[in-house]
Amino acid sequence: PDKEASPEHGYEKKAEPKATTKQIELVEDLYTDEEIERICKKAKITKIEDLTVAQASALIQKRKDK
Repeated sequence: PDKEASPEHGYEKKAEPKATTKQIELVEDLYTDEEIERICKKAKITKIEDLTVAQASALIQKRKDK
């Protein structure tokens, strides 16, 4: 049986594309430095540029909906 590739099954997750420069700029405009620090910690990344396209999109969408 084919098992889904996932960390639980011992496979490395495929690297997702990094957020675009435009997305990073938007996130930096929409969030404070403190918030960005918390986002990085939560995402287990060291800098905002390490966000994936999906993560950045979700963050931007959250703020734009308010």
